[in-house]
Amino acid sequence: MKNKGFKLLPFIVFLLSVTFCHAQNAYLVYPKADIVYTKFFETYSVKNLPSLQYLQFQKKPDGWHVVQLNESYDSFAKDELFWSRRTKSFQKINFDPIRFEGENKENLATFRQDFKNYYFNLFPYYNYPAFDWDIIQEYGDQKNLPDSIEYALGRSYSYFADNMLNNNSGMSDKRFLFTLKDGPDALSPEQLAKYRKYHNLAIETFKEVKKMNPDYVTMVGDIGLKLADEYTVGYLDMLVYQNDDEAKKELPDNIFDDFMIAMAKNYLKSCDSNAMLVTYGDNDTYPLLYVQAKYKYRTDVLIVNNELINVARYANRVRRPFLGAQALPLTMTPEQYKDGVRDYLFYYNNPSGHFSDNLYSDLKSVMDFMTSSDTANMLEVTADKSGTKSTAFVNYLPTNKFKLSVNKENVLKSKILSTDENKDLTDEINWKFNGTYLLKGNLMLLDVLLANDWKRPLCFTNGNEDQYLGLNNYMKQNGLVYELVPVKNESSQPFFNPIISSADSYDLYMHKFKWGGISSGKHICESETRMAGSLRACAWKLASQLIDESKNDSALKVLNLCMDSIPEKNCPYDYQVKFITHAYYRAGGAAKANSISKKLFKSYEEQLIKLSKANTGKATVNAGGYVDVSSLEQEAKISLRDLTRFAKNFNQDALYNDYLQRMKALVKKGLIAQEDIDTISAN
Repeated sequence: MKNKGFKLLPFIVFLLSVTFCHAQNAYLVYPKADIVYTKFFETYSVKNLPSLQYLQFQKKPDGWHVVQLNESYDSFAKDELFWSRRTKSFQKINFDPIRFEGENKENLATFRQDFKNYYFNLFPYYNYPAFDWDIIQEYGDQKNLPDSIEYALGRSYSYFADNMLNNNSGMSDKRFLFTLKDGPDALSPEQLAKYRKYHNLAIETFKEVKKMNPDYVTMVGDIGLKLADEYTVGYLDMLVYQNDDEAKKELPDNIFDDFMIAMAKNYLKSCDSNAMLVTYGDNDTYPLLYVQAKYKYRTDVLIVNNELINVARYANRVRRPFLGAQALPLTMTPEQYKDGVRDYLFYYNNPSGHFSDNLYSDLKSVMDFMTSSDTANMLEVTADKSGTKSTAFVNYLPTNKFKLSVNKENVLKSKILSTDENKDLTDEINWKFNGTYLLKGNLMLLDVLLANDWKRPLCFTNGNEDQYLGLNNYMKQNGLVYELVPVKNESSQPFFNPIISSADSYDLYMHKFKWGGISSGKHICESETRMAGSLRACAWKLASQLIDESKNDSALKVLNLCMDSIPEKNCPYDYQVKFITHAYYRAGGAAKANSISKKLFKSYEEQLIKLSKANTGKATVNAGGYVDVSSLEQEAKISLRDLTRFAKNFNQDALYNDYLQRMKALVKKGLIAQEDIDTISAN
């Protein structure tokens, strides 16, 4: 979008993020979050806090506040104005002084990596109840705002509309929060009108931003994509809180571009019949709902958003038939997952309890324990609430090792395995959860495993590996989704070497997937580029499986279609293309591999040089949060090393010698270490 070639993408994102932050802060005068963090942690100690979770920074109309929460997280032990808008300066606050230089090095790094930094740099005010209302009051009537402030105002309208419905964000103001009845048609006519007022203001404000700057970058993509998502948010809100007729009023035609429509259909095509598809973000949720609602496309697939399932009212809605799909199977009652109940369960292996981490425990027994109302199955905790000590009993996660029996009859009926894969069908699956706590949504997905009993396919979009509750080794890749199967992948890197049914995936990729016009040079935004990366990842993993089956010709067809359909001119090469290069070598396409490899090597070589000049040793904010420049450098170093090793291992001697000399030149410039070269030689 912002660049003409792949080689400068990470560097340009870096520069744009700095420009965005400077423009925003120059208008508001406030110092950036990173400056506030640095000043605080270089001055004050937090050694007396139980954990960093008790420390908050808040950006308010009078300045930056530092807040210490009490033990129950519902009130403040301290609320100190740290930087004053009136005086435009930092001031002394009531925290203990730092004990020694460097005491807070790790604490500072933790806050710099927090996702909230994006929002601190986006919003004029943030991270306290009614921040959205304060922004609306100050900027709602102002004219000729910069695009960044106009966008922040639109987001504030959007937040305010949703914060009237619920306090899922934790930042609703009780003055504005609706009192709603259970079930459908929850909003009164007056409440519905008020919700629509602010939801529509968000839409109109995003339209204004799009008019000002069509390429304005948001976290989900350019402003046009954010606008489309906002329409769909209103549609989903009405489905959950009101009824289908009111929902239809929120969804106009042609709000998503051809690429997003194609990708939405590709995700749905990847699912088996009557599947449940767990999604993780805006771009793998809203466009899918849109094509189901507007085009009645694959309405047999139930879309379940991993974040929204933490909300009781959303869970109640999807446990009823939804947009033509069967209901979400659950054994838990609404009373067991209502808001404020079992929002999170911390892991604690009680030595005197019923479960041992040395054994895999039956999932049903663990679920019964975690959903029990018997205090014998709970932990007694003490909290300081507004200066008063109180005790409560809370449910907890008693083990991190689970087992689930396999209903083979249901597996065969659901046809989630090919005939060849059926021979590897196991009697039970067992897995380890590596997290320290379960969110309510995680708890409910575990309940889905029990209630479903392998009757319907359970699929996941390409989220982070940590989001699969430890079930990674039981995931099978179908096109763009991963499907839970009762066959164990013994690989130590199951998402790098997934189980793939090559025949089904080949048919999907070669004959059913659509490309949304990007092969003809259609403009796509940065987030769409990342989604195209999923198509590239799908290609090289499928090609690798085909090569393992001695189907090199088919592998080359997959790789060629991928490279032809996702050209570099409008979708910059990324690290996925490195693996495509490797697959080309393995399949006997050395000439194509060399051509791609040369471009990639030059790209990463130039990136290292540019980053070395720009690197201040600090983190910077981009649309996804804080990114340390060193991580981009590390990616470049690893990729240069891999490309050189590929050339060596596949006997591309001339190319290998060229890369080796250029690597040595980088060593002389101090951009890589000699061990980077030594590692290649050792292999």
